[in-house]
Amino acid sequence: QFIQGSSATVLSLGATDEIDLTATAIDVNGTMDVSGAITSSAGATISVTDNSDVLHLKSTDDDANVGPVLLLNRVSSSPADSDVIGSIDFDGRNDAGQAVEYAQIIAQILDASDGTEDGALYLQTIHAGTKRERVSLLDTETVLNNASVDLDFRVESDANANALIVDAALSHVGINRAANSVVGLTVNSTQTNSSYYAFEASNSSSETRFIVRSDGQSDFFDGNNVNTLTVGAAAHAQ
Repeated sequence: QFIQGSSATVLSLGATDEIDLTATAIDVNGTMDVSGAITSSAGATISVTDNSDVLHLKSTDDDANVGPVLLLNRVSSSPADSDVIGSIDFDGRNDAGQAVEYAQIIAQILDASDGTEDGALYLQTIHAGTKRERVSLLDTETVLNNASVDLDFRVESDANANALIVDAALSHVGINRAANSVVGLTVNSTQTNSSYYAFEASNSSSETRFIVRSDGQSDFFDGNNVNTLTVGAAAHAQ
């Protein structure tokens, strides 16, 4: 083993096996270039004083496979159902200078049985001072607003801000319209006679439909697309 200063700016440390550095702290002022792997048995903090990338994962591989890869690996000697296996936390400060976890992504084992494993992923955000589960990807369903908070679900199209909306406070579903406290489901359209409730039973050659139209008319079409019943205004061709 030896320590060699080959010039005024280069210090080389060489060994046939390994080099042990024992100190309460080791300060590196400048860029550290490591050509091998880094293994640490304790946590690490990377800090910057500007808005630059704090952690940059870079892959120079040129094939079509995925890369770079960020792996969160929970290695447990006794894995079990309901184990939480990792989280990504988004912390900030409130106006009192207190640390607040504003959002979190959590992964969990639902079933650890070999061959029938099930996993879950949860997206949580803080709402009115309390962390709430907003999206839950479970083994049998995908749930929005599983915490039953007064939060609407809204889908916006290119021309309609309320293409689909579930109003939490009113327990109302609206299609192409905003909330309505009178009925549980409302369908609206800007196209003449194109707004309707349609109940259909169809195959590749025919369909049976019962239609309630926006102009107050109701039509029933049989499997041959023949209007067999009309209630209201004149019949509409299909």
